[in-house]
Amino acid sequence: MFAKTFASLRDNIIQKTTNPFLGTVIIVWLFHNWKLVFGVFNFDKAWTLEKKWEFIGGYLEPIKFTTNLVECLIISVVVLIITYFLLNFSRLIINFYEKKVTPFVYKMTDVNSVVLKSTYQQLEKERDLLEKRLEEERGRRVEMQNENEKLEQRILGFTKSSNKPFRENDIESDVLNKIEKEYSIKELEDLIETIAGDNPSDYTPLVKFLSQYDYIQDTDKFGAIGTIYKFTASGLKLKQEYLKQYKLKQNPR
Repeated sequence: MFAKTFASLRDNIIQKTTNPFLGTVIIVWLFHNWKLVFGVFNFDKAWTLEKKWEFIGGYLEPIKFTTNLVECLIISVVVLIITYFLLNFSRLIINFYEKKVTPFVYKMTDVNSVVLKSTYQQLEKERDLLEKRLEEERGRRVEMQNENEKLEQRILGFTKSSNKPFRENDIESDVLNKIEKEYSIKELEDLIETIAGDNPSDYTPLVKFLSQYDYIQDTDKFGAIGTIYKFTASGLKLKQEYLKQYKLKQNPR
């Protein structure tokens, strides 16, 4: 119990005395009242206890003690200001020699040992940019490898699961499925009738798609509204597949 109390009191005293302001006040007060400090430890043997109390009490009178403490506080503030000014002034001198004088000396004696800060920062930016690009390229490479693996798995799965031979009109069947999902079979039917009647057609998304993949092509004829198209060889196969899937399978009424 007493050990903990003593340790706590000791830590509190150490914390207070290590504070720059309180430590300065204590030192200033000791110097300012050196007679009291010296006299307490060097009383003459002839002095009686009452005489010692009278000597110490003279320093502890309220008015005198308050005035003395205020003087010590003012002196402490001034000492702190001067101390920190000198510390920062010394730091200014040290930094000036480290940042200006020393590099200048190295530059004069050994040019290769000094690099300008601007050059160093520029090199850092270029390094960071190259590292960023390297990471992006690594990411793209990983993505491409994953895509290649997926494609290889799909091809392998298709090869294993497909038992029927490839038919010539498989491509046209896939194109018809795409047209049914993204455009309209009715629009394809209208386009077939328009081309069969040698009539002009508008440049619709379906016409653009079929032209892009060489299923239809424009002729030298031009109508009042749009271009007149005709089926290519691939387009005729697509037309036959359309008739097979959507016309010939319809139940007659």
